[in-house]
Amino acid sequence: MLCLSLREPEHTSSIFNASINSASVHKFPVLNGLGVSVARADIAPGGVLPLHTHPGATEIILVARGAVTAGLISSDNAVYVKTVEEGDIMVFPQGLLRFPVNTGGTEVLIWVSFGSPSPGLQVLNTALFGNNLDSDLLEKITLLGDDEVQRLKGILGEYCI
Repeated sequence: MLCLSLREPEHTSSIFNASINSASVHKFPVLNGLGVSVARADIAPGGVLPLHTHPGATEIILVARGAVTAGLISSDNAVYVKTVEEGDIMVFPQGLLRFPVNTGGTEVLIWVSFGSPSPGLQVLNTALFGNNLDSDLLEKITLLGDDEVQRLKGILGEYCI
């Protein structure tokens, strides 16, 4: 298979009002050995791709429709936030936390390129609250109270982006 369609958006009805349709080596094996992959991100008004990292790749986004507020947090905790509009690109270095938020009133389409056929993905919210880590430990490591930990576990416990 030398061709894979990313023409159609996935549904943006998730809790984040966003969707990702990726062409990584797991879905598109022809990428094996080529060092690249791509994805289509659709974000509804008010939607977000939550704080996440790609431990295996640098990421470049191209906003094809709409505008997002995008940001990253460097390894020394410096925060960089920019409005990225239609036709603009932004680069996110490998392993750094990043996010885009649709702060406008229209659907956003972002084309994403990765410098790896398998960039990996770790979403901070689900890494903390979408697992079986003991709630008492979560309270200690996040400084959140039991009510908030339980609320977040209830929302994110079964969720995958």
